[in-house]
Amino acid sequence: GVSVPPGVFVATPPASLGPIGLKPKNIDLFADIKTLIIDEADMLLEGGYIKALEQVLMGFRRADKLAANYMRAADQEENTENAAGMMGLERTQHVFVAATLPDYGLRSVDAYLQRKFPRAKRVAVTGMHQARHSGLAQETKWILQESKKQRMLDLVEWLQTPASQGGLQKEKCMIFLNKVNDVIGACDALNRAGFEALPYHAKMSLIERTKVLDRFRQYNKLETPPATTTTTDDEDEEDTKPVPMLVCTDLAARGLDVPGVTAVVQLQFAGNVVAHLHRMGRCGRAGQREGRG
Repeated sequence: GVSVPPGVFVATPPASLGPIGLKPKNIDLFADIKTLIIDEADMLLEGGYIKALEQVLMGFRRADKLAANYMRAADQEENTENAAGMMGLERTQHVFVAATLPDYGLRSVDAYLQRKFPRAKRVAVTGMHQARHSGLAQETKWILQESKKQRMLDLVEWLQTPASQGGLQKEKCMIFLNKVNDVIGACDALNRAGFEALPYHAKMSLIERTKVLDRFRQYNKLETPPATTTTTDDEDEEDTKPVPMLVCTDLAARGLDVPGVTAVVQLQFAGNVVAHLHRMGRCGRAGQREGRG
């Protein structure tokens, strides 16, 4: 049968450049796309995707420039058929969507958009992040310690304290730090202290991160862990056992929907208010009425 081109295509910037072939030199591919939507623009224009996204945007800019040249040529074209073909090329509409646009300086996302798209129109929706879930209580506990060691000791004590006493015992918990090495160190320390925790960061392969996330997703504090059977290899069982703690960088702060997270610990402060917002948003998800940060 005849293959029909898709009307909507969804991909990450690296995937667009790789398997799909949306590289700046392939101008004809960019010219056929009427609307480009960049969701989570505050992350894509500031984090690890920026280089790949810049390549994609460069392709669209070249296609738009070509379309503009064709339109000018069409105005002067005497041949009606050629003029119609030229006018068929349209500039791509760019839509950037974000909960917030950091504007902390010349290298901020807001400054980037103003520089690259000076005539862009802004549409703001009031109250987007002011929703209140009936019955949802937020609790914040401050640990004011300068040394990493003391912060870890306080965290261990908190994790050993029952929830009825304000602790995090048996809670499904995400623990955030800013650097990969800090994540690895904190996770190792928690394991040595007898807690079941797994790391999640960018230096792990996609396969490793997927396995870790599956084990964390499977944990339910209300369920009793299944009894060990003699038919399962111990090593295989350990690789699939649900875990209650995920020690992670901001890689896990957005784009992941993990059900049942009841506590978020920021062992290190987020680098900006946007990262803080997304970290805290891992608990108290839609329909979930409990969550502490």
